[in-house]
Amino acid sequence: MISGGIIAFAVGAGIGLVIQIVQIFIETSAEIDLLDNTSIDTIDVKSYTQSCIEWCSKNLGGHPPILKYSRAKPTNTEQKKMLLGSYDFNSEVVTMYTLRHENLREYTNTVIHEYQHHIQKLNGVTQNKYSRYEYETNPFEFECNRVADAHTLNCGIYALKKLQAA
Repeated sequence: MISGGIIAFAVGAGIGLVIQIVQIFIETSAEIDLLDNTSIDTIDVKSYTQSCIEWCSKNLGGHPPILKYSRAKPTNTEQKKMLLGSYDFNSEVVTMYTLRHENLREYTNTVIHEYQHHIQKLNGVTQNKYSRYEYETNPFEFECNRVADAHTLNCGIYALKKLQAA
């Protein structure tokens, strides 16, 4: 027979867990809002990017690539969406076009996308293998998009917390 004290404890513990989950949800929602509503030119972009790369290295594997930044502004809307970042398979350099991003979420997604190209290179993908396909039908691009989409929020929240703690 279960006593009333045990039931009350179980119910109390359940309510405490629900409260913790709601608090986490509220904190995460606020962080997602920050990712969606913060412009890349309002933060320390190099520190933020380094934190993203640190997260990628810990969670996706590999060693960090060389990072470069370009503040070149796009000349038109089409160019803005064309090239948000790039990866050079030969030099292992990720170039981030910082001012072409709408917000931190998009920027974080690009960092992870380009980092995944770096992982592909470490796993034997060469520029020659990559170039066999058109961009729109390239399975290596599909993989990078899938990985980036799956991890953008976790990576972005990690990088935001590191930036706020600095």
